[in-house]
Amino acid sequence: MLVHLLLNIKRYMKNVADIRETLATFSTTPDAPTTERKLTYQIANDIEQILLDVDDLISRMIAAYFYSADLYSGEV
Repeated sequence: MLVHLLLNIKRYMKNVADIRETLATFSTTPDAPTTERKLTYQIANDIEQILLDVDDLISRMIAAYFYSADLYSGEV
């Protein structure tokens, strides 16, 4: 059971790192935690901040898409 939990945590932290690496983020977005370190409250806070920043950026991308009128381009 413990091995399964550790593998899930490792996979979760890798997924957060992949998301952080793939998308453009704010300069204040913390670096993704590495799997070699134990999960502390600071690492958990960093993960939460990364996910909040990514959600904010995706929301801004969606809003910009509607604002630029690309959604309706070519429709007559």
